[in-house]
Amino acid sequence: MEGFVRVGMARDFPERRGRVALVDGNPVAVFREGKRFVAVDDACPHMRASLSVGTFDGTHVECAMHHWRFDAVTGKSGSRTGAAVRVHEVRVSNGEVYLRLRGGDGPTG
Repeated sequence: MEGFVRVGMARDFPERRGRVALVDGNPVAVFREGKRFVAVDDACPHMRASLSVGTFDGTHVECAMHHWRFDAVTGKSGSRTGAAVRVHEVRVSNGEVYLRLRGGDGPTG
């Protein structure tokens, strides 16, 4: 898997809770719901709070500090105009989780 970095075993990621993974020195918040994984930059654009300590409801990541919510597919905030986080690519193979960072300054879908 070209460009992907192994970040751990799938079983080690808690259900609907975040965990930080470092990819090329970049902190990424990884969330799991069942067999589905999502990954976003681990910094809320509001005050740079760690998103990994926030919550994931299956469709949105929510910052624990001020409750800004971001779509887990697009990275866009539905309530904060122009606010977004980058969404990164996640693959699971043989029980192992791999991430690939996406470029750019805003969300990618």
